[in-house]
Amino acid sequence: MVVTREMNISEAGGALCSAEAERVTGFGSQTVEEMLAVQEPLEIQLGYGAAQSRAVKSISVTMRTPGNDYELAAGISDDRGSRARRERD
Repeated sequence: MVVTREMNISEAGGALCSAEAERVTGFGSQTVEEMLAVQEPLEIQLGYGAAQSRAVKSISVTMRTPGNDYELAAGISDDRGSRARRERD
């Protein structure tokens, strides 16, 4: 598979990449263009403490399709908070 360098941002905000691929059917094959979703790592960090001595802790690293990062981080943080509350109770 050969990935081209052209990348497009879809209407939903996700990044897409165009790639050439070999489609095999029966005993033959043909080169076709495919659109692939691009994934990138997203690290979620928690900052805490007074401004002059602020500490930062990495709480999660996940692979995601670019776009809506704030919503994804909020959902992961909310989930972790829900689990912590359940464990305390």
